[in-house]
Amino acid sequence: MNEPKPWYKEFWPWFIIGLLGSVVLASLVTVVIAFRYADEPISGNYRKQGLAIMETKEPQEDAAQQSGGERLSPEAR
Repeated sequence: MNEPKPWYKEFWPWFIIGLLGSVVLASLVTVVIAFRYADEPISGNYRKQGLAIMETKEPQEDAAQQSGGERLSPEAR
């Protein structure tokens, strides 16, 4: 007679176990990457630091740096 095979000799249980195992492996790799290359936390007063940087820069200095060091005058338009 044709007796059924045990479950471990069938294809589909191993296919499903393989899919689940690959998902677990991919999630572990993701966790390792996340912990290895973690971003530094921002400081508590990041907004205050950003505003201080913006106040210290002069608009003329920014324009001079962008134009290659030449100062622009209103008559040059």
